[in-house]
Amino acid sequence: MPHARPPPTTCCSLLVLSVESECMANRFWVVLTQVTHHPRWWVAPQKKGKQLSSYNRSREDLLRDLEDQRRALSASAKGYDAGDAWEAPRLATAIYTIVNDGRGRSKTISILTRLEMLEKIKFFSSVAKRAPGVISLGEFGTPLCTLETTISDNVVSTKYAPNLAVPWRVSGLLPFSEWWEESVYQNSRSETLSRKDVISYLRDKEGGSHLDGEIPMSPYLDLRKLQSATIGAEDESGNPVEMKIKHLPNAHLASGRQIAWELEVSLKGFFGSI
Repeated sequence: MPHARPPPTTCCSLLVLSVESECMANRFWVVLTQVTHHPRWWVAPQKKGKQLSSYNRSREDLLRDLEDQRRALSASAKGYDAGDAWEAPRLATAIYTIVNDGRGRSKTISILTRLEMLEKIKFFSSVAKRAPGVISLGEFGTPLCTLETTISDNVVSTKYAPNLAVPWRVSGLLPFSEWWEESVYQNSRSETLSRKDVISYLRDKEGGSHLDGEIPMSPYLDLRKLQSATIGAEDESGNPVEMKIKHLPNAHLASGRQIAWELEVSLKGFFGSI
């Protein structure tokens, strides 16, 4: 059955295109007119069968989406390691998209769950433990990051750095739920944070997807404000030397970077390199 022509136009040039829209299952007559070098489009939809209300991603789509998120994770990790600490919330957003499934009012479904792979992957944990249930903080820092110190002109500069590939901290491979909920920080009140907590705060309150004006009292806030240990120095005669301490409170950001490193290692072990 021939398609009806569009209404007449008085332009000096006329181009008629028949365009098939695969997603909308519609056929359009598109008329391009040009009058004094100003283009104008006229589009008349013509129904052709039942319209599609949505598009379901195929497995191939999801695998490409996973690869995109892995590339985003890698790019932000490189940025963080180069000195751009603001990449930590972006790392959290990629991590959340890859592995986190919403509960309750949140209906989000992770890419790995859509691929039915979340429970098949073993996740790499770099948290060192001395005994079951006892978190080892090392000499300085948290299970996921370590204090770095530089001294110049009687000024001590400290910041936390992710452990990354420090072998002695390896504690093994875990099922996702154990890895996601494993304690990675404990404050002086014996309150703990899991990986899920750290990533959720970075994403939801630190600018990954939303920036909150206030951060509630919580173990996360303690991690965020974590200070360095007391540092002393002596001169050649053994007399104490006054040192100024300049500390960067970034343990929460370094922890997010370490979690991203763990995830990268886990995905590489299962899917291979990107």
